[in-house]
Amino acid sequence: MGFLKEKITKANPTATHHFLKKLANMKKLTRVYTQNIDNLEEPAGLLVDWKLEKVTKYKGQVVQLHGSMERLRCMNCTNDYPFETHYCGLFKQGDAPRCPNCEERGTYHVKTRITKFIKFIKI
Repeated sequence: MGFLKEKITKANPTATHHFLKKLANMKKLTRVYTQNIDNLEEPAGLLVDWKLEKVTKYKGQVVQLHGSMERLRCMNCTNDYPFETHYCGLFKQGDAPRCPNCEERGTYHVKTRITKFIKFIKI
């Protein structure tokens, strides 16, 4: 995850991202549904709301179907917090950053806000 986050941090929005922003500015865009985890819609100027609970009450212009590399979630308390670039070194070493809410407990199980699909195949 550390290597991937570093690559994403260096990436820039594409012409398509800017086109979507232009459509939004013209009031021609209702919502963007994306499977990408790079979050390049936000630097392009589209509104990303991290608290998607109900689509009918959603304020953002972008729905990230598989999550994003922008946020981490604690597997113990489900605290949601930013994936800061200085965490990359920890992930590269096989470790995870400590959850701010669980730090005093001594148990840290963090994962990215990416939906993972695992299919078991009988061989």
